[in-house]
Amino acid sequence: MTHYRKLCAVIAILQDHILADDANCDPAKLFPLGRYSTDSLEVAVQLATEVLDVLEKVEG
Repeated sequence: MTHYRKLCAVIAILQDHILADDANCDPAKLFPLGRYSTDSLEVAVQLATEVLDVLEKVEG
């Protein structure tokens, strides 16, 4: 997975949580198949960490 795709995935996961937790939105309607918040947050952290490690080396 490219760094660009990893960042896209992180953004999508975070948007998922923001929308699902928004008081004006009904999570059951937005995500009818359910959500696994802990798993997706862990993936978001893992992807972001991998990208940050690479970017740190480039910027260093």
